[in-house]
Amino acid sequence: MAAYWKGGTHTYCTVDGKDPTISRLRGTLQPAASLPKFLSVPMLALSRKLKRPPMLDYSSTVLYNWVRIDPNGPISTSNVRLVQRLTGMMDEEWFFKTHIVIESEAAQAVIAAKAMSEAENEDELLEHLTSLEEGLWRVARGCLPIMYERQEDGTPKCSEHIFYHTLRPLIGSGSLPFEGDGEPETFKLCGPSGAMSSLLPCIDAVLGIETSSEKLRAQLTIF
Repeated sequence: MAAYWKGGTHTYCTVDGKDPTISRLRGTLQPAASLPKFLSVPMLALSRKLKRPPMLDYSSTVLYNWVRIDPNGPISTSNVRLVQRLTGMMDEEWFFKTHIVIESEAAQAVIAAKAMSEAENEDELLEHLTSLEEGLWRVARGCLPIMYERQEDGTPKCSEHIFYHTLRPLIGSGSLPFEGDGEPETFKLCGPSGAMSSLLPCIDAVLGIETSSEKLRAQLTIF
């Protein structure tokens, strides 16, 4: 039996025992009180093995969830696609592809940050700092407009209505008890977010900027 957990509801996809090519959705769309044992036990086992929280995170939805359409082409919104989507909607595709392009365009800034940490004199440090500034400007100039791009009919490629009401409930934060052999263990799951990207913490670290929130620092360390 395979299982599909949707938005904290008791909805399962079961494979027909007589014909494995047939699957059926079973359950209700009412909010679930906990994650059932047959899902939580293997999920927690995998979580502990990988030393990752038992949840969908930024790596799963962005960093390891795309391919080039043209293998020899650039990493751009027109040449990458998601491998897996939660909703199957193009609004979701555009939302996550924006992050993919940002990560790619920030390569110069990350390389410059590493070089700054290895600089042997002030001249080298200034040279790499200039490269860092240019890299960040490239991200701002090339990537910020992507978020506001519209289709030919004038509608946004990522509708705020669809994002908030359709996608966000699937990736939002929340607490959920995981059933097991003993008392259910409750996990607070924050869902995938661009805040989990290592890009800004990397830049902050090389510039000596500390996170003002201990809670946020602890969260970023997990991912």
